Amino acid sequence: MAWSRPSTETTSRWSGTGVTGVLIAPADPWSADTRTALERYLIEAAGRLERPTLRATDLVDEVGDFAAPDGAFLLMRSEASVIGCGAVRTLAPGPGEIKRMWIEPGQRGRGFASQLFGALEAASLELGHEHVRLDTNGALREAIGLYAARGCRPIDRYNDNPDAAHFFEKQLGPRSGDQVEEP
Repeated sequence: MAWSRPSTETTSRWSGTGVTGVLIAPADPWSADTRTALERYLIEAAGRLERPTLRATDLVDEVGDFAAPDGAFLLMRSEASVIGCGAVRTLAPGPGEIKRMWIEPGQRGRGFASQLFGALEAASLELGHEHVRLDTNGALREAIGLYAARGCRPIDRYNDNPDAAHFFEKQLGPRSGDQVEEP
């Protein structure tokens, strides 16, 4: 299946650097770099999950969910190399969903996943989401640990993803009715 690209441009105020030499920036969901990152994600997932059901065609079919104005796809680069990716999409008014978060195995343990998660949270807020949901497989223990460390709480199943066994949610801004102190 060919990847086609609509005529949209993604820019944001949440892109930028955090760790020296690393850049997280919005990317065209139909770009070659995005496709390569998603393929690397899929290859790793297929090797770690007991019986993965996700197929390459699923990734191609869903990239439109990560395009503006209802989504965002982020790539993390070190120099010219893509070392990570992640996406956020709108589920309904209020909730967003983080998907396809991946860090190159050789780059793990350096804080990049937490940095990318923070950028995805910021993108989700910018899209107007009040909270963000995530799902993951039990084999991805690092992801479960990251989500807990970033303040995500376990919730009941919210989708029909057959590969997911753990479901999380994180409030992104003040809850309705919460008092926000003025400076």
